[in-house]
Amino acid sequence: IILGIGKKERGKKESRFSQIYEVTLHQYEEGKALLGLNNLRAVTLLGEAKTSLGQLRKDFGKGSPEAKKIEELLAKIEQGVEEASQVFKLAPDVFLDLGLVKEGGEGQNLAIYGETILVSDNKNSSLYQITVKSKSSQILAGGGTITGASLVALGENKAYVLTNEGIVEIELKTKNLRLKIKKDSEWGEIKALNFFAGNLYLLDKTKSSIWKYVGGEAEFSPKRNYLTDEYDLSNSSSMAIDGSVWLTTEKILKFIQGKQDSFDPPAGGQGLEQPLGTNLLIFTSDETKNLYILDKTNNRVVVLDKTGTYKSQYIWEGIGEVSDLVVSEGERKIFLLSGSKIYTLELKL
Repeated sequence: IILGIGKKERGKKESRFSQIYEVTLHQYEEGKALLGLNNLRAVTLLGEAKTSLGQLRKDFGKGSPEAKKIEELLAKIEQGVEEASQVFKLAPDVFLDLGLVKEGGEGQNLAIYGETILVSDNKNSSLYQITVKSKSSQILAGGGTITGASLVALGENKAYVLTNEGIVEIELKTKNLRLKIKKDSEWGEIKALNFFAGNLYLLDKTKSSIWKYVGGEAEFSPKRNYLTDEYDLSNSSSMAIDGSVWLTTEKILKFIQGKQDSFDPPAGGQGLEQPLGTNLLIFTSDETKNLYILDKTNNRVVVLDKTGTYKSQYIWEGIGEVSDLVVSEGERKIFLLSGSKIYTLELKL
């Protein structure tokens, strides 16, 4: 009787294995056929197959024939998920060693406009200018005039840098400097500085405000809060502007004309199997089609379109040490600042 019961139970397990395995195999094959055609649907199918096989695996010992077949199919599914999710595991290239621009040079913040990149060096009170295509570099400003240089912003002809005295304006052609906005006693901790459409924007983490200075013919206006309502920005970490204002806190926030707009980035399973972490930086501009999210928690840069649809991700173990990023879609490069070096990742899409 006992032997009969055992045989019957094995029969049930084998039957269950056959049924689930055939379904997951079909999901895998269907998902694989959709790669490049409908990656989001492919990820959904492959994810469902992976979940089913993960549960089925618990019923069979490691050395069993069933377990071997499960592991083989799971490996294929994992590979399919990476391809459908446009996951690129890359070793970056060194674009520039800042120590070659200035001995002991180290960067904190980046800005880009067209073919020009600026790097702030708080340690050495310096500002470096780099041309993207030629990699030519120079010290744009340095010394006591920009002591405490931390955040930078860039326009077509002028650069702006946050210093201990306030915001200094620098003419790119002549290198002439001028203290444009004196340090304000009402400022708290400024986390980001942006220049857009002739105006300056400062993200004030302490005051949960975005200070806007409207540009005039000669001077900027007194500050006003860009935000029309109260928002908690005490965990804010970065800001980017392309007409809309984008912030990172533990998530991505979008504002239009001072009011928060709806924005729903993908959760797990929507092309982004691993949801975004909480240690985020954002880059976009009116020159880019996409949003670029530096996710230090998961050592990656995630690319979304501006509706929040997932596009791709770039994984590098050193991303946890990166302090800032900018992107040139024209040059198909992501620039990552880490200490004394600027690295690049090649955009695949």
